[in-house]
Amino acid sequence: PEQYTGKGIRGMIYEGIYATHTEFAANSYRSTPIVLGSSRASGHGNCTFGEVFARGARAKARGMCPDGQGLYSNYSGLPTGWTRYSIVGQLVDPNKSYRGMFQTASWGGSRTTLYTSTSADMDKIIFDHDIPITQSQSNAGATSEPRASRPQAWAKNVISVGGSRHYDTASPADDKWAQSGSTGPAQDGRIKPELCAYYDSIYTTGYSSTAYTSSFGGTSGATPMVCGHLGLSLELYTDGLFGHPMKPGGWKVRFENRPHFTTSKALLIATAAPYTISPAIHTRYTQGWGFPNLQNMYDNRDRMLVLDELDVLQNRKSVTYFVFVPGTLPELKMTMTYADLPLAPVTAYPHRINDLTLSAKGPEGAFFGNNGLISGNVSTPGGAHDQLNTVENIFLSKPKRGIWEIVVTASEVNQDSHVETPAVDADFALVVNGITGCRDKSGLELALVSQAAGDLRVKLTKLPSGWQAGRVLYSLDTTRPLGMGHFFGLAADPLTVITLSLPQQVGSPFGFSYTTQPVFPNAEHQFPAEVAGALKGLNVDALAYVFDASGVILD
Repeated sequence: PEQYTGKGIRGMIYEGIYATHTEFAANSYRSTPIVLGSSRASGHGNCTFGEVFARGARAKARGMCPDGQGLYSNYSGLPTGWTRYSIVGQLVDPNKSYRGMFQTASWGGSRTTLYTSTSADMDKIIFDHDIPITQSQSNAGATSEPRASRPQAWAKNVISVGGSRHYDTASPADDKWAQSGSTGPAQDGRIKPELCAYYDSIYTTGYSSTAYTSSFGGTSGATPMVCGHLGLSLELYTDGLFGHPMKPGGWKVRFENRPHFTTSKALLIATAAPYTISPAIHTRYTQGWGFPNLQNMYDNRDRMLVLDELDVLQNRKSVTYFVFVPGTLPELKMTMTYADLPLAPVTAYPHRINDLTLSAKGPEGAFFGNNGLISGNVSTPGGAHDQLNTVENIFLSKPKRGIWEIVVTASEVNQDSHVETPAVDADFALVVNGITGCRDKSGLELALVSQAAGDLRVKLTKLPSGWQAGRVLYSLDTTRPLGMGHFFGLAADPLTVITLSLPQQVGSPFGFSYTTQPVFPNAEHQFPAEVAGALKGLNVDALAYVFDASGVILD
């Protein structure tokens, strides 16, 4: 029922285009393409621009963000003194009219297997300007050195894109790498690319102001395809679908409501559809973490914890989150990403400067990020922490019901990457896909109500069968977005500890036992007016859970 077409999304194709192409015409949500820098036309850029922004005058050519505002700049012919750094700086400057939310490039420097000064420049652009950028890996898959890639693709902060041949069929069952796009790993062993998309038979705007083509491809074609997914994921995020409060204004203020680039990257990875790991199909170093899947992202919008750099860590410190997995979902995915500074000198090894670590413990055991994921799509228990990658994942198939303890540790903070504070510290994005609680209203549902002075009520509905007892924990800490606290979505405080310690008894709005009487939770509980009066002017949050006769949490 919802239509996501890129309304209010603003992004740049860093290539020239034929701006008068009918597919790029203005509509109610956008103007004709906006130039920033050089307007020199390019047939190649015209193809990539169409994949993202074509309006669908010819239905087969419709881009992924047909209502999005496209910007462009040909990297050839820039004004004297202009650089990519200065262009991106203008693109994200809130005082200018461009207000770009992403950039993509299907070209780059001469192929290399090394992290070069160009790679470091790309890391600095993304780190300083906090913008997600997609980058083609290149097309050396059939050469003697399939790892030969654009130096920009070896950057740590960029979203590098590999290729998968789909042979012009709708089914992914026959998709294969088949010596198409350039591959990883990076020089230091980092997993590259991050994501992949179609390498062949792409229908889009063609190489002139009126042309179309049915044969665009390479990672040049795969990259704007991933970028289109990125654009729509930004639309979902800035519609508030993942629980973050939005400044009012709807599609017109998406720039003000956009997430950090690390969160955009984590969202795409945690919801991607991976190909089977097989030499005949795809390896981790050809597909990255898979093909972006917006349907998965949308369907699980209420079953995800999406933390947009909410926590900051100093060296050797850690932060813990507790989440509940219902045991009815097909997968559990945890993705942690962090921004890393450019490496200098570029000959240093490994290429990352700081090192943040993802680990988790739950019914299936204890896991470190990326352990087992080079050779398969399901994490294996144990192992050691990943000391190379700025993206760490834990993926499980058909996870069991139970509590998961997720920990992010600052294993090394060698340079300050959270520049908002004077301390030497680092932040990160975390996405956990496949949990219940938080915003998921498919099961147990809790409501706090206050409609007048002295009025405070608590109501618990949709209790599962077999419950024998339960608790409601309360907190006065509502500084974080709703459902994004560390304790099953609650930001625990001293009030939480007090309510957790209260005895269980029939009808209690704190700790309650099973009963058929018309008391809580079978009926709404009204707190005494003096309790509500004592809380006047404060915000209150709460968390409920129920368990069976064996003490196993049900919901």
